[in-house]
Amino acid sequence: MPTLLRHHATTPTPTPPTLNNNLAVSYAKAEQKVVAASKRKKDSTADAKLLAKFKGEFPPSLLRVMSGEIASDGMGFHQIAMQIGITSNDLGKKEEVILSLCEGLIHNHQSDGNRYNSPGKRKAELQRMHRYTSDNVCHTYSKDAVRRLVPADVPTPDLDDPTDATGIQQGDEDSDENGLLTGVFMTDAGFFAKTENGAKHLCNIAIKDVQVLLDAVSDGDRGFEAEVLRKSKSIGRKSIGGETLLSKAHFQKFCMGHGGAMTNGTDGNVALHQLPY
Repeated sequence: MPTLLRHHATTPTPTPPTLNNNLAVSYAKAEQKVVAASKRKKDSTADAKLLAKFKGEFPPSLLRVMSGEIASDGMGFHQIAMQIGITSNDLGKKEEVILSLCEGLIHNHQSDGNRYNSPGKRKAELQRMHRYTSDNVCHTYSKDAVRRLVPADVPTPDLDDPTDATGIQQGDEDSDENGLLTGVFMTDAGFFAKTENGAKHLCNIAIKDVQVLLDAVSDGDRGFEAEVLRKSKSIGRKSIGGETLLSKAHFQKFCMGHGGAMTNGTDGNVALHQLPY
């Protein structure tokens, strides 16, 4: 009979664990990042309360950056896109809304290198930052970070007090330039109404450089000639009939005739506005 060979299993000898230095360093850095982000989130409670007072609207100072009207010298487009992304996510704004409001920035920003030297690249970066900062605990709204996007000589009182929502220097109470005292004002991004909850965007058509007063545009009414901007981009000088600012319906017709729209506002908002001439 064949001989059966019995094999005895050997018990493996355990190897003592060794520290992976690279993994340990990576873990420590990640932990520090999360801890720091949690502290920033806690410290940013006051900023979050300020932002909440805008009732879902952007601070006017940031809107001026988004429209391409102003920008801090030397501020890279990545930093601008990141703060817009953080703020828009904290406000619950959708991507298509952000891109619409940022058309002026997309087309007018002076590139700081090859990476963002075209409207297409800048649009893509705004999309990327909006998605990257969505539900990201490491990034929360900071009024000081937004303030750094604005030139140092441009006042930003709205970032500290949303009830002063114009983002424009106050103090000249004897004038009504751009309709500030009536609560209606204008930037290159369009018309805005000043409310107790912040600036409300009325339409994406703006008017500036009103130089010529026409005596009879239609039926003896006075009219104007001015540069018209749509979403912060000039579409040239246009004639504006005297009836344009009499009602929302008239102004909406004017806006639609130039590819824009008045999405908010009332007859009173339109009638109160003073053309900047």
